[in-house]
Amino acid sequence: MKKKNRSKIINEIGSKFVKSYKDIERHITEAESHYKSPLNYNVFNQNPNDYISEYKQNIRNINSIVRLKEKEYYSWLKDVLHYLRNGVEIDIKNPPSDKLLEDYIFEKDIEIDFIKSEYPSVFKDPEQVFDRCFLILEFLENETEGKSNQANKKRNYTAKHCALSYLFELDLEGKQLPTSDGGLAQTEIDKLGISIYGKTSFTKVVREIAKCDRNNTRELKHISQNWREIVLELSPDSQKLEAYLKQKNIID
Repeated sequence: MKKKNRSKIINEIGSKFVKSYKDIERHITEAESHYKSPLNYNVFNQNPNDYISEYKQNIRNINSIVRLKEKEYYSWLKDVLHYLRNGVEIDIKNPPSDKLLEDYIFEKDIEIDFIKSEYPSVFKDPEQVFDRCFLILEFLENETEGKSNQANKKRNYTAKHCALSYLFELDLEGKQLPTSDGGLAQTEIDKLGISIYGKTSFTKVVREIAKCDRNNTRELKHISQNWREIVLELSPDSQKLEAYLKQKNIID
């Protein structure tokens, strides 16, 4: 399919398409502004070893949620750079409709424009930045898998254990559960449940455990008699979480 000039597309479709452009542009900008990495690493002018080194030095500030956000950011950037290098790749056995293909190209072009305006240096050597993203993601996957395996050796955690851990990590960071359209952001929470805890249908369990008063040890014991040990074992920074629980007088 021949790629259309953007101004021609806007003239053909009108304000509806312009609104789509603004929606995507705002989504990208909000995603960037809401997540601030605790690391100073710059993928556009530093090598992956710098990232790994800084990550390990700041491990106390990197919890499961930060690891997921880091993976999401570098996955997004890698996918956009892949499109920049290779264009559209179509499954000839199951090709998309012209409309879906046109929308996909349009969205990717907007994302490239965004990167070009925010990080002009990426276009000096996009293949090198793509390779850096790939190596960083490989490191993050191994890091997540390593922590998961380490935790599983200690105890067989249930979905309720993991949900309680997740909620305490949010409390620790002063954050609320992610929402979408007035309810919990199911896609985001389910994705986190699988990637961090290896649990499916995570939102359903999180919704149930969120009803518990996490300041009440009696209610916490209804989830597990060993709730304290469990959340500390699952936490990426058990000392910080323990200090928080003591500050809140949840534990002695």
